[in-house]
Amino acid sequence: CLSMKNKTSFVPGKLLGYMAAAKPVLAFLNKESDGFHLIEEAQCGYATTSDNVGVAARLARTMYGEKDVLAAMGARGLQYAKEHLSRDVVVQKIEALLQK
Repeated sequence: CLSMKNKTSFVPGKLLGYMAAAKPVLAFLNKESDGFHLIEEAQCGYATTSDNVGVAARLARTMYGEKDVLAAMGARGLQYAKEHLSRDVVVQKIEALLQK
């Protein structure tokens, strides 16, 4: 859960940790967070702004009702992390940028 006072665009470190551990994600973020895009692209859970209590409660109930798909969400997060966020992949991307 991130404070709405935070106005920087970033991905919380614990989000990456949850993905690497193959855990489904329910994130309450500031609206500037890149975590929204990451969770959506990886299809590893749900996110809303931390000041939207109604949506947060609805998403928590949704996940509770989807117990049978939580493992698949977590697995998608892990697969995404391996394909896009692993050290080797990131180093290759940086090297490609430096060669331009």
